[in-house]
Amino acid sequence: MPNRRRRDESPNLVRSEALSKLIRTRREKVEKISQTELARRAGVSVGTIRQIENNVVKEPGLFTIIDIAVALRLDLSEMMTTKTGPLRARSIREKPTSASAP
Repeated sequence: MPNRRRRDESPNLVRSEALSKLIRTRREKVEKISQTELARRAGVSVGTIRQIENNVVKEPGLFTIIDIAVALRLDLSEMMTTKTGPLRARSIREKPTSASAP
């Protein structure tokens, strides 16, 4: 596809690096668990944990990140709001305003 962006050109690279660091730091310093234990708690492979922490996987899947965040008791809302601003619930029928539009 001609208009498809390469993964190494993604605007999310800075956030990907921040996420990798956040996961590794939380696992090592706060939870004090191994990658193997995190993988067990999150229900993902050790290889997946390793690749995310080493920033090999630049855009990990949403559900994988949710599983890891839950296993580490991490609140990712701060990381989200740096991109989106404050979030508010709205009906799916409600049209987005310029402030809440993606």
